[in-house]
Amino acid sequence: MDLSRKDFLKLTFAFLGGAALVQSGCGDSSGGPDLSTPPNCNLNGTKSKIADNHPAPHSLIVPKSDLASTTNKTYDIMGSADHTHSVTLTAANLASLAANTSVTVTSTSTLAHTHQCVVSCA
Repeated sequence: MDLSRKDFLKLTFAFLGGAALVQSGCGDSSGGPDLSTPPNCNLNGTKSKIADNHPAPHSLIVPKSDLASTTNKTYDIMGSADHTHSVTLTAANLASLAANTSVTVTSTSTLAHTHQCVVSCA
């Protein structure tokens, strides 16, 4: 069976219960990514980036409990903006998030514009 590097790392982290792998002498104090706590939607929830957001920004929150849904979920992303948009995550999108894979969706159109929303694991 051929494993990709990504699949190997997932299996390694799962086997070690998410424990950090530390190798002496291979540190980096430059503020690189922290590999000891890989993003995990089921444990840490999600985070969202909304493209072309306004000064009073829209906000998208996906509850962890929705990740197991087998039906589409629609979210209002009004946030502190003066208008709203909706974003629908399909059951397949939610399954991708549950598998720690980010998704990109487009909001509904309001006031002649839409927003690209990237939802990823925290």
